[in-house]
Amino acid sequence: MAREKKKRRCLVTGDLLPFHALLRFVADPGARLLPDLQNRLSGRGMWVLARRSYVAKALVKKLFERAHGAPLSVAEDLPDRLETLLREAALSSLGIAARGGQILYGEEAALRASSDKTSLLRLRAASPETRRFARFSGSPYLYLFSDQEMAAALGRGALRRLALRQSPAAPAARPALFALARYARYLELTGVPETAAEKEGNF
Repeated sequence: MAREKKKRRCLVTGDLLPFHALLRFVADPGARLLPDLQNRLSGRGMWVLARRSYVAKALVKKLFERAHGAPLSVAEDLPDRLETLLREAALSSLGIAARGGQILYGEEAALRASSDKTSLLRLRAASPETRRFARFSGSPYLYLFSDQEMAAALGRGALRRLALRQSPAAPAARPALFALARYARYLELTGVPETAAEKEGNF
């Protein structure tokens, strides 16, 4: 029963899914649809699988209005706004992890990654090309951010690669990174292995 309480029904698929695998939306008093990434806003939640394509389907089919039972004001660029919010949250989590000493840089990251493939989450500077071709190379890296984005988040010069330790000192970093990877479909392109808990959304 406790496990069932952590699940919600997706508006698009109709499936009962772990709530960490979903995005929550609420309607504010002005009938505007708002994303609630922290699951803290008051109001009746409307849940959609945390994939850009599923949010787009919910908009096209007007599933939010149907669930709400009344017209809603919905931003046409909602899928883009969500990706921006998830990106900002992921970069912020990297900054917190860095301040906690949980980031390995450059050669250190490469050496540790070669010997420890379970406790590290590796990232490399991304471009549209690397994201596109990662599916063919079977890369063990997540390509989520440009080198400028990573440098700004971590307060360092240009960065090409880094690794995040799996540690209680940075509990929010991995779920934030995987949330962005799933939503934007980067995870499928890179072949990065998830833990069993991350596959289920139970971070």
